[in-house]
Amino acid sequence: MKKLLIILVVTALVTDSFSQGGGAMKTRKWRQTEQDSFAKAQTIFAAGNFPFALPYFEVFLKNHPDETYLKYATGVCGLYRSDMHEKSLEYLTLTYNNNKKTKDIEFDLARAQHYNYKFDEALANIEAFTKRKDITEVQKKEASLLKDFCLSGKSLTIKPTDAKVTNFGKEINTDASEYGPIVNSDETIMMFTYSGEKSTGGRLNEQNRPDKGGDYHEDVFITHKENGKWVTPKSAGENVNTNMKEAALALSRDGQKLLLYRDDGTDGGDIYISTLSGETWSFPEKLKGDVNSFYWEGSATLSPDEKTLYFSSERPGGQGGKDLYSATLQDDGTWREVKNLGPSINTFYDEDCPFIHADGKTLFFNTYGYNSMGYNDIFMTKFNRVDSTWSKPENLGSPLNTPDDDKYFVLNAEGSRGYYASGRSGGIGLEDIYSVQMQSNFLRPVAVTVKGKIVNNGKPAEAAVVVDAIGKKGRFGSFNSNSVTGNYLVNIEPGYSYKIT
Repeated sequence: MKKLLIILVVTALVTDSFSQGGGAMKTRKWRQTEQDSFAKAQTIFAAGNFPFALPYFEVFLKNHPDETYLKYATGVCGLYRSDMHEKSLEYLTLTYNNNKKTKDIEFDLARAQHYNYKFDEALANIEAFTKRKDITEVQKKEASLLKDFCLSGKSLTIKPTDAKVTNFGKEINTDASEYGPIVNSDETIMMFTYSGEKSTGGRLNEQNRPDKGGDYHEDVFITHKENGKWVTPKSAGENVNTNMKEAALALSRDGQKLLLYRDDGTDGGDIYISTLSGETWSFPEKLKGDVNSFYWEGSATLSPDEKTLYFSSERPGGQGGKDLYSATLQDDGTWREVKNLGPSINTFYDEDCPFIHADGKTLFFNTYGYNSMGYNDIFMTKFNRVDSTWSKPENLGSPLNTPDDDKYFVLNAEGSRGYYASGRSGGIGLEDIYSVQMQSNFLRPVAVTVKGKIVNNGKPAEAAVVVDAIGKKGRFGSFNSNSVTGNYLVNIEPGYSYKIT
């Protein structure tokens, strides 16, 4: 009886959505296997799992190109895929023209118009949607937020910056997802997160076991620059990548320490650290101390002296959603003194993807709590050491930010070039990695990079590199050269005298 009840409820949901997309369909002449697949797709669609339903509807639409409902369902699902936003606009416009009574069509069409920079048209549909008597309070809030995105989008795109955004191309990006780029200070190493056919274990279920109907889990990939070009990326190795979800978070300035996210399915996801020994990354260890909690901690960045960690967490007690926090490294190697960065940065919405520049005081992060044109815009704030306050976050503007997701921004030491991930149209895959030549009027943060090679009897050697700031600052930090190459690299703040041993 319980199974029958579930089937009846799902059937009712499917029938409701089925009749909303521009007219009923006749599937009686379809093959039985196709009917079964359609019923499965409808069940997934009714449950709101639109990205998983999309491949089904794309196949159905290819086989039955004249069915208006299939275009409607494909259009709704395509709102959740960055490479489908143009098609979503086409299909949802057709649906709206055929049947203006389709459930939530003004809002769905407004979302598609927003993604395609048609802000005025989107605002008109939002206005019409909010006048409906049957919308809920949640829908009203969603519509209000989309309206804010459109207004900010109009403002930011009217006066775009002269920043030049470039896709890394097929040497790095594929038709899968690449995101979360992190680089060392001299831009010779880049690591990033990959999710696709090359992921460890292939398709996996929630128990991290092989499953043809499962998802590709995240892995950490690495590439190096040789003769001015990035070589073909490869896995960071079996020590780092497992059947669990691993994502690249931060790379130390010298490229010797990697912070990564790992979700084993028991703790909501935590921050780990791996160190480079020669050419091999060590088994990641969970950060010791108070950074990780029973809640999600999924992004982080290290200060140049590696004594301060900035990270994002969903732990309670913040301003709302994900908040940015700082933690201080103790003499015993633990991270303590966790502090919320406060209401000058954190909002009721999500703040994520922090990156502290090599100058130690310029912080970039993601949010939609300010004048954002989408759910993930990149903002910048600066720390004032005199009164220990952060400046008002500043949107980096268009074309760097788009109505789609733009996140995981990092900036080179001299402040001229950034790296980030975007779901903008015209990419190669779902999410791609881009470089950006910063705008001419960008007030560049400044840092000094000191690098060299340590040798012993003519051979590369591993050694401690100790940096002391002469005067009030005292010990800046301790670092190590690579055991295979002998190379070391340190970022220091201008304006002080240093002794490097």
